Order: sequence, then C-alpha cells, then structure tokens
Amino acid sequence: MPALIDELFFVIRTNPDPSGTAVIFGIYENHARADDNILEFNKDPATSGLYEVAVMGSGLSGPASSGNTLGAAYNQGGAGAGSIITADTGAVQIFGSNNSALILGQTSNGQDTLVVSHNATGGGHGIRLIYDGSQDAINILNGSISTLSKSLDIVNASTAGQLGRLTQTANNICLEVRKNSIGIGDCFQAINAGIGKCAYIEQAISGIALEINHFNTGPLLNLISQAGNPRGDISFSKTRTSDPSNPDESDVWYNTTDKNLYLFDGSSNVDLTQQNTDNNTQNKLGEAYNEGGAGAGRVITAGAGAVQIDGQTPSHVIR
Repeated sequence: MPALIDELFFVIRTNPDPSGTAVIFGIYENHARADDNILEFNKDPATSGLYEVAVMGSGLSGPASSGNTLGAAYNQGGAGAGSIITADTGAVQIFGSNNSALILGQTSNGQDTLVVSHNATGGGHGIRLIYDGSQDAINILNGSISTLSKSLDIVNASTAGQLGRLTQTANNICLEVRKNSIGIGDCFQAINAGIGKCAYIEQAISGIALEINHFNTGPLLNLISQAGNPRGDISFSKTRTSDPSNPDESDVWYNTTDKNLYLFDGSSNVDLTQQNTDNNTQNKLGEAYNEGGAGAGRVITAGAGAVQIDGQTPSHVIR
C-alpha cells in the first residue's frame, strides 16, 4: 500500500515485460498512475544502469513520457535553443498529404524568409528540386506593389561561377518570358555594367539561334546607340573567311577575306559594299572616270540623247 506524504505517493514498480524499461522508483499524485506522474527514475535492462529521469504531468514535460510540438521543440532548453537540426545521419524529410508540405512566412521587415547556406567546397547543390508533377516546378507569385520589389533576384559573387544556367533535355521551350500586361514595362531587360557581352547565344546544331516575332505596329528591332559610342550599331563576326555554301534568301554576312558585305537574293550573292555598275550605285565624276580601272570610265557613249550640262550664274559650266 503506498504511503501518503504531503499528498504524494512513493512507489516501487517493475515492468512486467523483462525486455522493457523497469521503473525502479517513482513519485505520483495517485496510486492509479494514470498520466499524472510527477517523477520517474527508469532503468535500462541493456546497460543495467540509470539512464533517464522522466518528468510528467499537467504543465510538465519530459523526453520519456511526453513529446513536443515543433514550436515547443524550437524553444526546448531556452528561447530558440532548439532551432538547429544537425542532420548528420540522414536528411530531414517533410511529406505533405492533401496539404502543402512546407509553408514559410515572414512578418518582420528587413528579414529573409529563407536562407540556404552551402559551405561545402567539394561540390553539391545549394538547392536541388526534383519534380515529377504536372504543373510548375517553381511558381513565384509576387503580390507587392512596390516598384523595387522583384519576383526573383539572383546575385552571383563568384569570380568564376555562372549566374544561372538553363538546361532542357526534352523537345520543349527552355525559357519563356511572357508579359501579360499591356503597360509600357519591358518584358525582358538585360543590363551589363562590365566589358563582356550582355547576351550570348550559341546554337550547337542546325536551326535558328534567335527568332523574333512581332505582331503589332512598331519596328521589329530598335537599335539605340548612345552619343559618343566609338563602335558601330551592328558588328558582324570576324571569323567568316568565305561565303556560306548554302545561304537562304535574305541571308546577310561579312566576308573577311574580300572585306565585303553580301546579301543573298535567292539566286546569287549581292555585294553590298563594293561600288559597281548596278543601277542603284552612284559615283562622283572622279570615281566614274576610274570605274572599272584607271580611266576606264572616261568615255560617254551618248546613244540615247546628247549629254547636257546645265550651269547657274556665276558658276562656270565647264572650267
């Protein structure tokens, strides 16, 4: 029969399961020992030693007899003392069923909602997302009305690494930038403050490297060169030393061997740089004199009418 001392019972119990943990000493509020235990000393039969003090009861908590919510575990041992998980024997896994698996919220101004720190220098991804669903792998909705707010802002401080890379292994669009608003804002803007290329496009196989479709009024391509820019608005590659073997109609290229710019009109290469005898080519009189060779253009064959030179006073007609 338990002895009552200050309304507490001191009892000695043993677990009927010899493979389990035996209670060798306990303090309880009643001898029924329901869920109102106050203090237990437990013995581990595997080590034959005391291994745990279980504190229980209303308003009390302990590792053996009661668990913590995630919020309580965060402050277990002190404010924020349980905020760090050391996942040294396996990754932390969160699975959602009919709900979102993870929701992050931030109510403090100037604080980040999510910070991922990857300090391993031997490789590995900072964030790796594996998605097998039927919707978007990443969906970012920015509801801010601030003009300074960005849906995505990536800063690369590495002196060698890339800011971003998109790899598409299926026959689909690798990147689509779409603006559904009819406002005047830009759909895509690239700003380069360095001396390298602002945009670089490389086509590895046959096909079009860049295609621009325009379905409204206005120019298809607008080139703006700032005043004082020492370079031209368009620069052709300096690596083409010969004409293309199979150009398509309207193709334009620069041949570095003969220093000429060509346009393929569907049947032949049209020289756009050298002056020739085509109807759309104009020469000064001095240039016409030597067109085709030294003095080759000095003779005028007036087969369709007399040559007429009109002068205005006080200028001389011929001098």
